[in-house]
Amino acid sequence: MDSSFKVFYNDTAKYSDFYNQVFEESTIGPEKPYRFGSYQIYEANADTDQYRINAFLNLTSSDVTAYFPQFMYESVLKTATGNPNFKFETTT
Repeated sequence: MDSSFKVFYNDTAKYSDFYNQVFEESTIGPEKPYRFGSYQIYEANADTDQYRINAFLNLTSSDVTAYFPQFMYESVLKTATGNPNFKFETTT
């Protein structure tokens, strides 16, 4: 089964080091297009269907509160259902 998550392990001991690495990754590349935010996935266990995610939103975009979390919800549901074609759409 193809997974919606690409996992990268980091052996950083302190949360502050992890936070700094996430920030540095978010500023790599051109400033445009603007980023909607970032995700912190701290549990993705398909065996127990446990998914724990923080979403850090860029609130300068009016659509980010609806759309950005929806992208992750759809990915979690694709993984949890085992259906890579699963669609979870939002409208405003």
